[in-house]
Amino acid sequence: MSGERVMRGSARRTLVLASVGLLAVLFLLVPRDLQGAKTWKECIDDSFAEYNECLMESTSWFNRALCDLNWELQVAVCTASAFGDIKNAYEDGSSENP
Repeated sequence: MSGERVMRGSARRTLVLASVGLLAVLFLLVPRDLQGAKTWKECIDDSFAEYNECLMESTSWFNRALCDLNWELQVAVCTASAFGDIKNAYEDGSSENP
């Protein structure tokens, strides 16, 4: 039973690391100058600041769970926006070569 839990946790961690690695590779290989990396970082920083503020104001486990859920959704929106920027950059091509 505990072996299955370890495998699930290990697989989940591997999936998260692979996703982050894929995002980093896409940012590095994008065919033109893209400001999405800065925008993504700012978006994550803002959502993390809101998350910390929410946690400081929460008074129960339910409020903290809502803070967690809200933060996870904001990170998903930031990441989806970054992927959209990357997709647009690939579709536009490398018209701005230095």
